[in-house]
Amino acid sequence: MKELEKFDEKKYVKLKVKSMTINGKESGKIIKAEDIKNQQSIVVDIVVSKEEENKE
Repeated sequence: MKELEKFDEKKYVKLKVKSMTINGKESGKIIKAEDIKNQQSIVVDIVVSKEEENKE
């Protein structure tokens, strides 16, 4: 967790996860172990939106 101490929020854009599919199956926002066990390859599609912050 030491890397987080040096994390500069100003350099990044906050993204909000809207939906996610794993190998074509709807998965919600959490990757569960049973969704990916015994898989040779994993394809994850993540739909995100920019999280709006109060503009200065």
